[in-house]
Amino acid sequence: MAETKLMTIDSSETWKILLSQTEGRDKLYRTLQYACKLVRGLDAGSSSVSNKSLALEQVLSNARQVLRLAKWVNIWSKRMGQASFGLKGQDSVGATLQLLNDLGNFLYFALDNYALLGKTILDRKDANTYQLRGKRFFLLAVIAGFLDSLWKLRKVRKQLSLVSARETSATVDNKADTGNVSHELQVLRKQQQDAIVGIVRYGFDIVVGISISRKEQLSPTLTGFCGVISSLMAWYQVWPRKANV
Repeated sequence: MAETKLMTIDSSETWKILLSQTEGRDKLYRTLQYACKLVRGLDAGSSSVSNKSLALEQVLSNARQVLRLAKWVNIWSKRMGQASFGLKGQDSVGATLQLLNDLGNFLYFALDNYALLGKTILDRKDANTYQLRGKRFFLLAVIAGFLDSLWKLRKVRKQLSLVSARETSATVDNKADTGNVSHELQVLRKQQQDAIVGIVRYGFDIVVGISISRKEQLSPTLTGFCGVISSLMAWYQVWPRKANV
């Protein structure tokens, strides 16, 4: 229903809808956060610019940490709402990778939430340690997401080959089936595009995950650049689209 409504609204209204969602705001803050890190890396010789970028980066990081509160509950509810973990069936590889992605995100959010409570309420000195552990599970999640996107692309390309062959046969033997096959091809090409976007996003996020899961992070320029690209890909994934009717 929400997608159908988007067909009649302008771009400014689309932005309002997107930013009214927690995911939309998080993607905006994340893009700005890593843009600040990138600027800090490029202007390492300018103390004024670096200090301002670092201050804004920390503010955005803290804001995102608050937005992530209780997100692990959503993952738990999603998994518990399923009849099984989905590891049985024809696509057990994809289901396993999605499970690892959810597990990584679940532990990342849970430890991140605990670290936030440790800093603000519990006054625990080991809060940063738990936050670092959580970021290692983020790395697990993005690696699983990357492999899952590769697996989806492999499957879709196989299906595209089969449907393309059917399209040729339909054109020659039964022109009435051509429209159905063309629609199938359109859907598969969209799935292929989504898989490629996922590969790009998670590929850059692997670099980010490696960096933030270390006590001594990689260079701000590299981490910031990869973070900006992966954030833009994430924006694309959550951007409201017109419904196909």
